[in-house]
Amino acid sequence: MSIEINVDLGDTLARLDSILQNVESGITSVEVATIDMMEDMVIMAEQIWDAQGPHIYETGVLRGSIHYEGSFPQFQFIADATNDRGQQYARWIEFGTSKMQAQPFMWPAVYEALAVHIPMIKADFQVAIKGER
Repeated sequence: MSIEINVDLGDTLARLDSILQNVESGITSVEVATIDMMEDMVIMAEQIWDAQGPHIYETGVLRGSIHYEGSFPQFQFIADATNDRGQQYARWIEFGTSKMQAQPFMWPAVYEALAVHIPMIKADFQVAIKGER
């Protein structure tokens, strides 16, 4: 006598496919939200820099050099202003020197953007995963 066991994974595979589609949707929403966050970091750093003014040698080069590069999921937040001797001086402004007090504008922007955007990114992803979009 033989034993026959039939296993139908049709419904299970359909549910799994639906879950995977929701995950893909969630990743897309996270990607879009992350790009928004990077754009906000640039704006926030510019606003922080402006609020610290007036600056002694204000040429606009530092403010104009604030940007981000990369693509999801790896971005770099950059200020790469260069003086007339070819030296990148944004780090001297951000962290200070032995002769000059720090005037942070990058890290405060990062912290502020993360505080605002991470809860929104998390909520968007959770909504997408549950398939409520």
